[in-house]
Amino acid sequence: MNGKQHETLNLIALFPTLFLLGYYRASIIFSLLFISKWIWNTYYFTPDVDTHSRATKRLGLIGWIINKLFGHRKTLHNPLFWIVLFGVEYYFLGAWVLGGVFPVASHLVTDKL
Repeated sequence: MNGKQHETLNLIALFPTLFLLGYYRASIIFSLLFISKWIWNTYYFTPDVDTHSRATKRLGLIGWIINKLFGHRKTLHNPLFWIVLFGVEYYFLGAWVLGGVFPVASHLVTDKL
């Protein structure tokens, strides 16, 4: 899959998620943070930020540094990296950071297919 397809899939999947947030009566602040994290991991901090991708270009200098530090399909395509990252974020920031799990997981799964 290319970057545009990953982004489209994540945005389509966001709509039923919005319904679930409303169904479970999540607070407005939690919902906004959850959606922001979803968007962040869809457009900016994706597994492909280690290439010359659209996400890398969007991040500018930070994207360039990440691109130089990590080899493509190595650290940032390792599910263990993301599990640890989301675990640390969850511990320090709360459950809203789990909004980034689907965009990253769908990216890793569709890349494997």
